[in-house]
Amino acid sequence: MDEIKVKDRACCVLGKELGVQAGHTQRLQLQKEAVDEQLAQIRSREAGAGGHLHSPKRDAPYPSGAGDTSESLEQQLDEKDARRFQLKIAELSAVIRKLEDRNALLSEERNELLKRLREAESQFMPLLDKNKRLSRKNEELAHAFRRMENKLRFITEENMEMV
Repeated sequence: MDEIKVKDRACCVLGKELGVQAGHTQRLQLQKEAVDEQLAQIRSREAGAGGHLHSPKRDAPYPSGAGDTSESLEQQLDEKDARRFQLKIAELSAVIRKLEDRNALLSEERNELLKRLREAESQFMPLLDKNKRLSRKNEELAHAFRRMENKLRFITEENMEMV
């Protein structure tokens, strides 16, 4: 019985941990989606400006004016942002994969514990029923014993009166 309680508690703990992991995974997926959206906005902004991601050295093969320098600086910053977002996306994807793997392992462990719990319950239920039947029989026998004692006492008293 204690083993079943321990296993039941373990199932509850694993279920809670699974919920926490699922919440964390969902939060990371939302963060990844937000980063993806930001990256898409940056790319669409760059596409709207009429350019792809270029190296500033290729855009300006010779020295240019002050206006060109600010554009190339802005483009460098956009490239850095894009790279940073791509790295963040890769990092979040790796974390999500790890959490999904952990989630799968916890789910398998939970299912195994539930299976063992059901097996233990199926083994102890017949014993519990037998215990109840024997307890009832014991009470019936104790009651019959008290009746016999009373009857013996009554007969003994009658014998004493006859003597």
